[in-house]
Amino acid sequence: MLYLLLATLLLCLVDGAYGLGLRLFAKSSSLGYQDALFIIICIAYLALACWALTHRARSAYWLRTKPRWIWGLIAAASLGVLLQWLRLPLSASLFSLFHNLLLYCWPLVLLHALCFPEFWKRTLDFLRVERSPRPAAAFWITPLLWTFALYLTLNWISVEYFGVQVRPLLLLPDPLIVLAVAYLLMSFARTTLLFVPTLALLLAIVQIGNAIKVGFLGGPLGPDDLAAFDELLMIMKGGNLVLVVAPLAALGLLLVVNFKPRKIASPIALLLLATTLAVLHYQPRLILDPLDSAFGNIPWNQEKNFRRRGAVVHFVQEYARRLAEAPQIPDAQQVAATLDALGRGPIATPQVERRNVYVLLLESFWDPTALCASGLRGDALDPRLRELWENGGRSRALSSTAFGGTPNAEYELLCGVPYHSKRIVFTNGVRNSMPCLPALLADQGFQTLALHPNIPDFWNRFNVYPRLGFQRYLAKEAFEFDDLNGDFLSDASLLRQVNAILERETGAPRLVYVLSITGHYDYPLNESLRPPLVSADDPLVQRYANSIRYTSAEVFDYIDALRSRDPEALIVVLGDHLPYLGKSQTPYIASGLLAAQREDYDAQNYYNLSATPLIVINGRDGPQALGDVAMYELPRIVLGLLGAKGDSWMSAFDYPGEDKARPFNDALLLIDPARNLTLCRFGRDEPDCGPALEWLANVDLLATDVALGDQHGLH
Repeated sequence: MLYLLLATLLLCLVDGAYGLGLRLFAKSSSLGYQDALFIIICIAYLALACWALTHRARSAYWLRTKPRWIWGLIAAASLGVLLQWLRLPLSASLFSLFHNLLLYCWPLVLLHALCFPEFWKRTLDFLRVERSPRPAAAFWITPLLWTFALYLTLNWISVEYFGVQVRPLLLLPDPLIVLAVAYLLMSFARTTLLFVPTLALLLAIVQIGNAIKVGFLGGPLGPDDLAAFDELLMIMKGGNLVLVVAPLAALGLLLVVNFKPRKIASPIALLLLATTLAVLHYQPRLILDPLDSAFGNIPWNQEKNFRRRGAVVHFVQEYARRLAEAPQIPDAQQVAATLDALGRGPIATPQVERRNVYVLLLESFWDPTALCASGLRGDALDPRLRELWENGGRSRALSSTAFGGTPNAEYELLCGVPYHSKRIVFTNGVRNSMPCLPALLADQGFQTLALHPNIPDFWNRFNVYPRLGFQRYLAKEAFEFDDLNGDFLSDASLLRQVNAILERETGAPRLVYVLSITGHYDYPLNESLRPPLVSADDPLVQRYANSIRYTSAEVFDYIDALRSRDPEALIVVLGDHLPYLGKSQTPYIASGLLAAQREDYDAQNYYNLSATPLIVINGRDGPQALGDVAMYELPRIVLGLLGAKGDSWMSAFDYPGEDKARPFNDALLLIDPARNLTLCRFGRDEPDCGPALEWLANVDLLATDVALGDQHGLH
């Protein structure tokens, strides 16, 4: 049996080595973190196998007489597979480890051990518990005292050393959930002596881990951080890697060593845990809705959510939200049928010209001269930028979002995927690494760099940008905040510092993506440096118009410097969405751009809601006249201007024919070549909208497969 076990494990390693070889051949690059980890495991296994073969009697005796370790490892592997089934976002490496343990190793280990009565007898001894007339007082008192003592101590450490504090009046629900976890641990604890350090280590990982992440990245731990655990290990080195791995390894060791079920408490604890997980998995709204009512939800500010909820409540609430808002994942047959319906053939990797690409997405960038009822006096766009825009035919990018929701515009701009949900896609909608424009260019030797002067974790960009293909992300800490408009870094300073960064780096062609931050409501300006140049009857419109006037001038200076230094560069500049101009959006309504109520919007209103200025400069050919472009079409336009040969996977999202399609969360806008508009509202039987709505359903399914599913559509 021992030989059979070793042979099976060897076959598992050979299978893994074959996969490693295929990955290295496909990547034609150096070893990655997971590959190096696999090699280390192979070396450790071979050393263990040599020991087992030279000490056959001792290794067989260990298998027969150590039920605690064997059952513990089997339980750990089973738990890992169960958590993956429950859609907890475990990292790929962790799930692979659990899966291989359960599938390949432990059935044979268990079979070998069960062949010997001694193992079974020791297992029964291990499970046997002395009957007691009543529960020991220590079982109830120890978790209660230590939970609150540790919770308050660690909360004090978070405040004193990291400056992270949860609202005091809302502390009670969070430690109550921790107390429930403590009783669960106590139900399977062999001794109180080891229970206390286990609970302390678990709480320290949760509390201090959140404090560190909030302090350094501006956001708490969430479900996406579990999915990004592989990426975290890849970028950490030396002592930092030890600080992350050592507490987790110590916690796992303590759980195994101190594991011993109780006759009554353990089954009750398991039943309650199974019930909670079942409700969370099958009816997440039963948990999410009460938590949202009690603690609220600010989607764009997870740090504030965390401070209002506490670490454990925050994680449970966001995990329930992830499950509640998760779309149905399509299978291979559904994806194949969808591709057939879309008429898409084999996907190629397009080859492109090796020249630099600069993409500048401007916060709330729009032409306010359309606000004819606001009494604007003066041009709100710098004349030089307006001339550049008009030389390109006043092209417009059509965004699915308005007044906010920048990540949804980013997703379309970078990935070429139509997205029309109200939900912010970066929070729960991108779990897979995707072949977006940054990834496609990186595969062809481009350096891909994202820059945004905000906290790294805002809107979960720290986790999402690498999945889109960005090799580096320079956030708030990379910039000197030497010129502020209110709390925001001015575009003049941002773009000057971006140019300085680019001038220091040479070599491979690059994709540089810059997301500005000035332009957020309520449009403050540093008037000592930027006095008003434009006036209006509405003070908010006046502040916005002056903000845009200075932004447009500073952007033109950036473009001019790029064209002088890099005349062959492809430059894309656009706004992400319309600006927010008050709760009722009165300036738009008064100027006839929007109807007073959303249900009264006509096709022109939807067009006005989505159109922002678009400037595309194709090297020495200058500004391109592109007309109206749905934002998800831009990556394919960029690839085309780079001379791409062959269709990328993003071509599957093209609307058939010559019309343009702009989906919204409640309607689909069609624009024909003569700029005639057709509006297809969801849930209504529109006579000419059947094929368009069928197309949208198909691309939604394909987008879900690529971003959240098994990516059948990419194979």
